[in-house]
Amino acid sequence: MMFMASTPVFAQTAAAKSPLQTYDSVITIHQNALSRFLTILGPITGTANIKNTWIDSDVTWTVKNPKIILKKESALFSADVSAVTKSGLHYNTVAKGEVGISYNVTENSILVKVKKASFELSFNLLGNKIHLSDIDITKYYNGDMEFPAPQTVPTVMKVMLPDGTPKQITVQSIKRKLAIEPECIVISAELDFTGK
Repeated sequence: MMFMASTPVFAQTAAAKSPLQTYDSVITIHQNALSRFLTILGPITGTANIKNTWIDSDVTWTVKNPKIILKKESALFSADVSAVTKSGLHYNTVAKGEVGISYNVTENSILVKVKKASFELSFNLLGNKIHLSDIDITKYYNGDMEFPAPQTVPTVMKVMLPDGTPKQITVQSIKRKLAIEPECIVISAELDFTGK
């Protein structure tokens, strides 16, 4: 399954300051945009059969409020989970996981993928945590989210010089780099200018 962003959900600015260097052009995708994308998928529900010393029951669970949390050089998955056993026991917990983010140079796109996501069912007995099961929900978030990166197709501008002579200037983004910063993905590029 492939998800493609047809409407830009990013901001493009000129001469934006990066923590490492000044670039000519930067596109950022905020973690809230990524989280809203996952929310559009709606609540995800599943069932698991758990058998161990403490429980022998089917458990129905629902994942809500999925989020992607961006930190310096890493991306995490988080979501609220509610679960109920056949006998009526209710659990509330948090799903956690890892998110992969990469830049596809050939397609000039940013790929975001939930690589691993799971939650633990447990309960407390006399102050001790009793582990029941880990539920893997990665397969429910198996599609890539694909976002456009800075434009690579050259833009040609015609400028009139003071003496009335036309000059053609080509502008193209080069040296594109992806960085994961707190709360956003950053694709930076330098602009290359050539004239005829």
